[in-house]
Amino acid sequence: MNFPDGNNLGNDFATQLQQTLDLSRKTVVGVAAAIASPKLNWFGVSGIGNLNTSKPIETNDRFQIGSITKTFVATVVLQLMEEGKLTLESQITQFLPDSIIGLIPNAENITIRQLLNQTSGVPDYTTPLLDFGNNLFREWEPEQLLEFIAGQTPAFAPGESWQYSNSNYVLLGLIVEKITGESIAREIRDRILDPLELSNTFFEGEEPIPGGFVSGYWDINQDGRLDDLSFVTTSIFWSSGSIVSNTQDLLRFGKELFRGDLLQPDTLEQMLTFVDAVGSRAFVKYGLGVAQLRSDKGVIYGHNGLTLGYRANLWYFPQEELFYADLQNSRTINNFLEPILNTALPILDELGNPTVPSIIYDEAISGDISGDSSVPLVLELQKGTNSLTATSVRGDREYVTVKVPEGFQLDSVVLVNYESTDDIAFAAVQEGSIFTEPFRETNVANLLGYGHFGSGLNQVGTDILDDLGRGEGAIGFNGALPSGEYAFWLQQTGATTTYTLDFKVSSMTSQPITPVISFNTINGAFDSEDNLLVPAIVKSLEDGTSLLTFVFSVDGEIPPEGVIVTLNSNIALRDYFANLGVEPFAPGGEFLGAVYNDKGEATGFKFKLTQANALINLAVKDNGKGTEKATFTLEKGADYSVDTGAGSSEVTFYETIDKVPVPSVTPKVGFSVNNNTLSEAMGNSTTLTFTLSEPPPPGGLLVYVKSPTQTGGEGDAAGRDLAEFDIYNAEIVGGAFPAPNFAANGFYFKITEQTASITLSAFADGEVEGIEEFSFELQETPGYTIDSQAAGVTLKVVDDATSLIQVSLTASPQVLVESEGTVSEHKFTLSATPPKEGITIQSKLRI
Repeated sequence: MNFPDGNNLGNDFATQLQQTLDLSRKTVVGVAAAIASPKLNWFGVSGIGNLNTSKPIETNDRFQIGSITKTFVATVVLQLMEEGKLTLESQITQFLPDSIIGLIPNAENITIRQLLNQTSGVPDYTTPLLDFGNNLFREWEPEQLLEFIAGQTPAFAPGESWQYSNSNYVLLGLIVEKITGESIAREIRDRILDPLELSNTFFEGEEPIPGGFVSGYWDINQDGRLDDLSFVTTSIFWSSGSIVSNTQDLLRFGKELFRGDLLQPDTLEQMLTFVDAVGSRAFVKYGLGVAQLRSDKGVIYGHNGLTLGYRANLWYFPQEELFYADLQNSRTINNFLEPILNTALPILDELGNPTVPSIIYDEAISGDISGDSSVPLVLELQKGTNSLTATSVRGDREYVTVKVPEGFQLDSVVLVNYESTDDIAFAAVQEGSIFTEPFRETNVANLLGYGHFGSGLNQVGTDILDDLGRGEGAIGFNGALPSGEYAFWLQQTGATTTYTLDFKVSSMTSQPITPVISFNTINGAFDSEDNLLVPAIVKSLEDGTSLLTFVFSVDGEIPPEGVIVTLNSNIALRDYFANLGVEPFAPGGEFLGAVYNDKGEATGFKFKLTQANALINLAVKDNGKGTEKATFTLEKGADYSVDTGAGSSEVTFYETIDKVPVPSVTPKVGFSVNNNTLSEAMGNSTTLTFTLSEPPPPGGLLVYVKSPTQTGGEGDAAGRDLAEFDIYNAEIVGGAFPAPNFAANGFYFKITEQTASITLSAFADGEVEGIEEFSFELQETPGYTIDSQAAGVTLKVVDDATSLIQVSLTASPQVLVESEGTVSEHKFTLSATPPKEGITIQSKLRI
């Protein structure tokens, strides 16, 4: 695999990529991006490297690369394995002193492999370390970093699950130093940096960096102004994220690593042996210091990085032999990978394979197109332009199935010509090889898309595929159609007309990763005070109501316009639910209206998801029909895929509460948390873990968690503890998204696995609230018992590193009558539990 040196693109192609980079920069202060392949080398920059001097970013500028450091460290560890100095199954206790072993839970059962692939269960030290900002401004020794996890509960037993933890790679750094007698920085330099001549890559804090690196920015105190954080010590990351580099060096490192020049073939195969990245939104799988992303281009290997003022990416596309890197000097969520590759891959095609017509099908020459939907004309599309010419007259139905090969996409359907200047034709498209029904009998909700085309619509020379995707009421789609089969229904609505359609196919680009939608239901019968009577739907209640809650979760990136999903059922909704004419409670999304069957009955609804989690509550009514069942199904969509294990839910509507069966399983439930302090400024997270003494019943177990505290103001706002947490962007594992109770000071969580968790951060509301404290406790409800040793948790939420406990003072009565000897009680209230030594409060008496 030979790669050209430098930027080898002509002006036109380089301009296209530069424009894409400039348009994609949005809120990023500055960025350097680069692509390398056997056909294409490109380096681009956009923005500012230092806001004080307005110095622009240059192509050779250096940035902090954060966790891409882990790939360097993993490479060193695997080289030591090749030298026989360790094995992947070696226990870490062989290499670490007792002072470190004593800090690590389950240390005696943890292997080198488990550190490398993040399956050790060792808690992440950065969570408690970053809780308070003063930790950022001092130098740290690696052993001091690990002291932050002393006494913490492990995430899981070694090898039983996956959780990203920087502690794993600090431990690996210490192990490398113990084995070699040299610093991890020296080993990386001697084994990787110097042999590859990576002259712009340094281990910050342990070796000088001549010329330094660009400034990095983040609004750390949320005051609306960017703070320069380049001076913050990277000793807080050490071997988990302290390297500084530039795009040229990163690409060279990636090329040498993945083509086998740094590791032997069988070792590289070990590095690329992946486990599922359970609960991760960043990765699909994780290997030995290398992550894997979900992509329509096949597997993608590499890593990303994030420090306080920087973000970095290094990814390898084996099918395209392409390496991509970008370095940003601000802590944002901007994604350059997608837009830049969507520009670069067509350029690659043009450089190596100029597009030429692949198929020419002319009805006048090749034969009439079938009017029988069961035997359509089949076009095996190829890369390039595939032309279809047909003559159609009113009533002449024509069925064409196109097959888009694996690894390619249908970019457009261009109307090349159309004889009539007045009449128009009709087109509809479905997924699959057969168009399932004649148009007059078709429910447009079953169509992928539909629309009219022709000269009268001024469409000659334009792409009609986008118009089809916007057909009102259809499933809909945006942009290119990925590999697969698509059945087209074509019919002229007027006089005889000849037309030509060009189906244009290209290699699959890195489109926005299709989000995966999961769906579940939460069933509950409640009394008039919001207490759960039974975790089931009961149609007839003396006092209270039943609620059926539909919950949706999104795994993947949500586009700015949201994701529109369709939920359908085998029942008429009006027969089971009350108040259907009123907009339902639907946080996390937007209710778009009902979906109807061929009888005109509303059987489902369309819903726009705008956050990672959303729900809809519907109140159940008594239809007098006894106990019944219904099935709710999340339908497939062009812009999303459905989680195969969470796409439908069967719900039983019980006639009366005595009809609800007594559960055969009554687990004991424990409730714990791995981090008790959340900072709105830092954006750190905590994980609430629910542990059952035995597996939940087949339909799941509904547990109720409530806060006994009363915070959040007066009146309707009192007790709304959940408002302090970013619950609609929470990560859920082993259960359905928790539904808040009416007072928003608690939630119902449907647990589907023996261990389930909710990972969330504090909601950055921009208000000054100091340090607040919240308690959440499991409530006694039918179906489970509570582990008295793990019945609740306490969380603190701080604004930022300078936050203090807020104190309020009230006096009652406020009017004192001297002759009556009135006594006034002065009450001090704290927003959080004071420290053991207490708090001294000063007050002044004014007369």
